[in-house]
Amino acid sequence: MGDLSSVGLSDWLVKQCKQLGINKPTPVQENCIPAILEGRDCMGCAKTGSGKTAAFVLPVLQKLSEDPYGIFCLVLTPTRELAYQIAEQFRVLGKPLGLRDCIVVGGMDMVSQALELSNQPHVVVATPGRLADHVRSSNTFNMSKIKFL
Repeated sequence: MGDLSSVGLSDWLVKQCKQLGINKPTPVQENCIPAILEGRDCMGCAKTGSGKTAAFVLPVLQKLSEDPYGIFCLVLTPTRELAYQIAEQFRVLGKPLGLRDCIVVGGMDMVSQALELSNQPHVVVATPGRLADHVRSSNTFNMSKIKFL
């Protein structure tokens, strides 16, 4: 197992990871990051704390840095708590990009979420039910240009 550049990550991402104390890829990252960077579908399965979130966040951020535009990635997650955790990983790792994200979960005001979505964030982290509410009730969410799901 080499450093993070051995899985194909850009220097800026390797540097960002090192600042956060991430020096080597975990097995799930080693297996998923190269496949995602190549544009292949990927499913990773590993224990809690094994780096699964970074296994998809890092390649998404790398691809976003090459062609930044509005809603680039949609992450569907089953719970509010996990949505906030995933969004935090995107924020911390994507800080050098000026990443814009939006969390779309139940229990929060739909109007303020719709306003955030209309600002074309790079990453939307959502629970399926609340995302469906937005798709049905407004035109603020367009999936036509999403590169990553």
